[in-house]
This record gives sequence, C-alpha cells and structure tokens, in this order.
Amino acid sequence: MEPDERKRLKALEEAAFFICENDDLGPEFYPHAGGLKLIQAGGYFFERLKPEEAASRGIPVATFAMPISDSVVDHTMTLLLHLKRREPLKTA
Repeated sequence: MEPDERKRLKALEEAAFFICENDDLGPEFYPHAGGLKLIQAGGYFFERLKPEEAASRGIPVATFAMPISDSVVDHTMTLLLHLKRREPLKTA
C-alpha cells in the first residue's frame, strides 16, 4: 500500500476495486471508500478488515486462499513457458 496516507486516501476515492492481504485498513479507509465495488482480501479470515462496516456501506468483501492461488500461478507460468518453447507437455 501507498505509505503516504494522503495519497492513499486520494487514490482510494477514485478506485473501483481494492486488493489487499488481511491488512488493518485504518479508521479513515471506509469513509473514503465510497466508490468501491469490491474489497478482495488474501487469506481465509476478515478479522482485520471490518466486513460489517464495508457491508453497511454496500461494499462486498471477498477472500481468496493465498497458498492455493500461489500454486495456480506457478502452474500457469509453467504451462506458458512450455507453450513459448513449443515443448510437448510430459505427464506423469
């Protein structure tokens, strides 16, 4: 995230989507998040995101399981490299 709070809040006012890990977003986040359509958080839990405050403002909060997404990215990159090299895929 942007370390300068003023710049971060200005960007947040213009954003449609916000992607983060399970971060503490601070007390100024939700008042400036009026245009958000979705908060996407990595991990399994919302304990630091305050989803009830997001819901009261009409902003859905979703999670994705980070270890699973990391392995999907690794697999996808392997497939892309095989395509680039035009190598046949070997199956076990």
